[in-house]
Amino acid sequence: MFALALFIVPYGMAFGVAAIDSGMSATHAVAMSVFMFSGAAQFASLDLWSSASVVSLLLVVLAVSARFILLGASLSPWVNKLNRPQRLAALTMLSDPNFADSLNAFQNHEREIGRLLGRGLVLWAAWIIGTTVGAVIGETFGDLERFGIDVLMPSYLPPCCWLGG
Repeated sequence: MFALALFIVPYGMAFGVAAIDSGMSATHAVAMSVFMFSGAAQFASLDLWSSASVVSLLLVVLAVSARFILLGASLSPWVNKLNRPQRLAALTMLSDPNFADSLNAFQNHEREIGRLLGRGLVLWAAWIIGTTVGAVIGETFGDLERFGIDVLMPSYLPPCCWLGG
C-alpha cells in the first residue's frame, strides 16, 4: 500500500487546496480528513460547506459514502469473527483500494485482519498528509489559477514531479 499511498497524497493535496478555496480553514480541512477519510464525500461536501445546513451536508456525505455499507458487508465473513472494538477499528480504515486488496487476500485464505487495518492506516496517513500540504499551499498562495494551474492539476502530475525528482 505504500506505493499506492504515494498516489493518494496528490489527491489529498487537491482536496486541501479546494477546501481552502471554498472558504474552509486549514484546520477544518485537515480535521475533516482525519475524521471522515472519504475523499469522494469530502469533495462532494465542499459545495455545501458554506451555504447548506448541517443536515443537508450530513445527508450528502451519507449518500456518497453508502457504498461502504456494501463493502463492509462483503468482508463480513472475516470481520464478524472479531470482537466489536477490533471490527470497528478495521472497518474505520476501509477504503476502495484497501477493500480490493483485503477481499482478494481473504478469498485466498489469508486470514490476517491486520491487513485491512494496517494498510488502511497507511492510506489514511497519506490522505491526511496530502490534505495538510494542500491546505498550506491554498492558504499560502491563494487562488492557484493565477499561476495557470487549477486545483486538480497537481493530482495528475507523475510522482517524480511532486516529489521533486
